Parts: sequence; structure tokens; C-alpha cells
Amino acid sequence: MNKNAKEMFEKLGYEKTNSNLLTYRSNDGGYIEQIMFSEVGHKIIFREWEEYNNYQPQGQFTVYMDLLQAINQQIKELNWND
Repeated sequence: MNKNAKEMFEKLGYEKTNSNLLTYRSNDGGYIEQIMFSEVGHKIIFREWEEYNNYQPQGQFTVYMDLLQAINQQIKELNWND
């Protein structure tokens, strides 16, 4: 049975949050990871904070559609898409 994206994110420990952007968030009790999908520029933004360090940001990384397509193609070529 194929799962939808929300189910796949939930299996990985992410929760869909209520915001203007489609956002999933994971909190392991020390680090908070967030993945946002932005319609503007069709980009995906990855952010991370340290909860025990006054919520200091640990970084951010943006993936545009062309980079995501290249990543997905590499996954196919490596046969990782089982």
C-alpha cells in the first residue's frame, strides 16, 4: 500500500504544523527540525534549532525544484527507491 506524504513524514517522526506554509516539524527533545514547502519559487527550506541552547538556530538549507529533481534522479540511479 502506498502512503501519502503526510503518512510518510509521520512515520519518520514529523508532525504537520498549522502555518501559512506547508510545514512538518520533528522534536527529539533536544533538536527541532522543520521542513517547509514554499510555493514562492517552489522551494523547500530545512531548519534546525537546539532546544537546550535557548532555541539557537543550527542552520538552514533551501532546496529548489531543479536540485530536488537531481537528488531524486540520483536516488533512482542508485536503486534506493525500493
